[in-house]
Amino acid sequence: MIRTLLSHNFIRYIIVGVISMAIEMGMLILLVERLGLPVLESNLIAFVITNIVNYILSRLWVFEKSGRKKRVELVWFSLFLSISLLLSQALMWIGVDYLHLDYKITKLISIVIVVAWNFLTRKHFVFARQAGA
Repeated sequence: MIRTLLSHNFIRYIIVGVISMAIEMGMLILLVERLGLPVLESNLIAFVITNIVNYILSRLWVFEKSGRKKRVELVWFSLFLSISLLLSQALMWIGVDYLHLDYKITKLISIVIVVAWNFLTRKHFVFARQAGA
C-alpha cells in the first residue's frame, strides 16, 4: 500500500489531480457566480471539460501505455467517467439540496471521493497493462 502511494504514477496522478481540481473548481465558480448557471448544470460542464484534460494528461504523463488500442482504452475511460459523473452529480445534489452545504464545500468533498474512484479504475482497468504488452 505504501509503495503504491509513493509510486511515480501516483505522485504524477496527484499533480494532475491538483491541476484538474483547480480547473474544475475555477470553472464551477465561474459558471455559478459569474454566469448564473445552476449548480448541477455548472458541475456537469466543469466535470466533463476537466476530465477531458485529465484524460489527456493521464495518458501522456501518468500511466504507462496499456497495450490496448486507443479506442478500447477510451471506451473503458468513458464508462468509468460516466460512473464518476453520476457519483459527482449525486454528491452535489445531496450536499447542496438536502444537506444545505455550500456548493464549494460539497464540490471539494465530491472531488476527494471521485479522485479515489478515478485513480483505482484508471490504474486497474483503463490504463492497466495487457499481458504481453
